[in-house]
Amino acid sequence: MDFLDREEELLRLDASLAQPRPFAAIWGRRRVGKSRLLIEWSRRCGGLYTMADPSVPAVQRRYLAETVARRFPRFADVEYPDWRSFLDRLADEARATGWRGPFIIDELPYLVQADASVPGALQNWLDGERPRPALAVSGSSQQMMYGAVLAADAPLYGRASEAFALRPLRPGYLGEAMDLADARSQVVAYALWGGLPRYWELAAPFGKDLDGAVDAAGVVRKKWR
Repeated sequence: MDFLDREEELLRLDASLAQPRPFAAIWGRRRVGKSRLLIEWSRRCGGLYTMADPSVPAVQRRYLAETVARRFPRFADVEYPDWRSFLDRLADEARATGWRGPFIIDELPYLVQADASVPGALQNWLDGERPRPALAVSGSSQQMMYGAVLAADAPLYGRASEAFALRPLRPGYLGEAMDLADARSQVVAYALWGGLPRYWELAAPFGKDLDGAVDAAGVVRKKWR
């Protein structure tokens, strides 16, 4: 499915790059399109997109280092004993090449869940005097994002130049996504699939056959999980 809407969100993310110490944070429910938004933004501005997973910290750093190595060769040739060494090396590589970011960590809560020191390490990295690239983080767990970024006592509180919740897409874009020309079909389809773009993507093969989509909903729900 084509990338739809999100122009306002892209402008806000772009605006974060113009700040003296750029840092952006977004959150929202699963399947709302956070990853797609960040990937598109990264593509447009020459960023580096990485996604965390629920592994142990050493494995998480290894996976992220392998992704970073696509931009900075040999970045994954060493083992990083902690997040500080990982982030400091990234800052050094960025400074040496003139790369300004953004460095994007999708699903930050996975890192926090595995290692409670991650928000503090990011705080020190953001606040330190060492030049660094722009940073952006996202998460589906609003509770964990609140605890790391939004709460008044959170390590990263007050540091984000842009912070917002990503909302579902508006109904008007569903017609374009599913090739539905008439308003009635769009209303019915939105009642079925809501504003979550991943659901639209799964429902798109049914096209105008909304009855068929409903009949197959049991199969579709399995894919959604």
